[in-house]
Amino acid sequence: GDGGYAFAGCKLVETITLPNLTHMAGSYNFYTLHNLREVNLPALTAQGDGAFTYYACTNLEKVNLPNLITLSSSGSMFNGCTNLLEIQIPSTVKTIGEYAFYADARLSIVIFGNDSSLDKIGDFSFAYCSSLTRFEIPEKTSQLNGSAFYGASEIREFKLRKGNTSFAVNGGVLYNASATTLVAYPGGLRGDFVIPSAVKYINDYAFGYARFTN
Repeated sequence: GDGGYAFAGCKLVETITLPNLTHMAGSYNFYTLHNLREVNLPALTAQGDGAFTYYACTNLEKVNLPNLITLSSSGSMFNGCTNLLEIQIPSTVKTIGEYAFYADARLSIVIFGNDSSLDKIGDFSFAYCSSLTRFEIPEKTSQLNGSAFYGASEIREFKLRKGNTSFAVNGGVLYNASATTLVAYPGGLRGDFVIPSAVKYINDYAFGYARFTN
């Protein structure tokens, strides 16, 4: 349905499996399902903002997303899922919305397919994901700001998938392609850091919670 809150308040539900071709465009469809541990979405297409918002699903550990899912505009998809450990982003996803995985403190693995279509990683989408230690930017990603990883204090390095022409990585630090803008500094990278002389701009939140010494 389009109204949202489809399963909100179903506090005893532990597993949800939705049938093929299900359309759920509303917001907060799984709001406050505190016992929900696993969600299986075989072929769900989401067209509305927040269609996959699991805010307050604090026990959610596993999500199986279909290959043909569309998450082009949904923000706060898994915001506050503090027990989510791993997520595999389907290759068809072009945008990860703002605050998508905000404060998912145990999320340690984010997997993108080899043929990922991801173009944009939204603001604060992985902010305060304090168990992430590395993050690989897919080949087609061209839109990304430092705020995406604000407070992700254990990331020790960014990696760039071969073929990405929008960004550059040097010493684990993320820059734009010409290395004139420092996009994001890994919060968990310790030691001294000297800003390269070619850098003219530093993105907002680029050094948020950084642990360099000098």
